[in-house]
Amino acid sequence: MRIESVTAHAFGPLAGETLALAPGLTVVSGVNESAKSSWHASLYAALCGRGRGDAAQTPEDRRLLERYKPWDGSPWLVSAVLVLDDGRRLEICQDLDDATASTVVELGDPELG
Repeated sequence: MRIESVTAHAFGPLAGETLALAPGLTVVSGVNESAKSSWHASLYAALCGRGRGDAAQTPEDRRLLERYKPWDGSPWLVSAVLVLDDGRRLEICQDLDDATASTVVELGDPELG
């Protein structure tokens, strides 16, 4: 599996931004407060979502909520495009406010249009 991109529809300071990842190694660098940690957290959230069910909120859950719930009040959304080993491309879209609204969609081949 390879992560092709992550889109922060609304995640902390990021809104409507996409980070494309190279086929090999991608290094994200920048000055302090340039959203490096936000990109890392958005990628994790896109792949894993948030805790589900009636489980008590962990300190990590609270930290995620405090730091990355959209600062402008928008719906808390993040997505990622993955390429599986068999070539299929999937988009995982996580609604971090409502886990029941999260989706996985199989995408077409970008080379075929």
